[in-house]
Amino acid sequence: MKEKKQFGLLKIIEEDVAFIMCKSFKYFSAIIKGAYCNKCKSTHTSKIVNYKIFLDSTNDVLIDGYCDKCNHEILRTIETGEKEEASERAAITRLVKVDLLGQKV
Repeated sequence: MKEKKQFGLLKIIEEDVAFIMCKSFKYFSAIIKGAYCNKCKSTHTSKIVNYKIFLDSTNDVLIDGYCDKCNHEILRTIETGEKEEASERAAITRLVKVDLLGQKV
C-alpha cells in the first residue's frame, strides 16, 4: 500500500473525533463498519481499514482508508459545520494541535 500525501490536512486521532462529535461519537463505529465502496459496489457492508483521520481546512473530519473487501480507497467525511458545538470543538482541536503543540499541517 502506497503512502498517500495529505496536503493541508491536520492528522487527528479517534480521541479527537470523540471530543469533536461528543454524543454522536457512538455512531463512529457504524461509519467505519458500514461504508460504501465504489469499486466492489458493496452496499454499506464494507469496513474501512488502515484508515487515518484528518481535519480539513473547514474543520470537517475526513476518514481516509481502504475497503476491507477489495482494498480500494474509501474517503468518508463527517461534517462538523451542521452543529455549532461540533464546529467549535473542531476549531479548538485545530488550535490546540497547531498553535499549542506545534503539529504541522
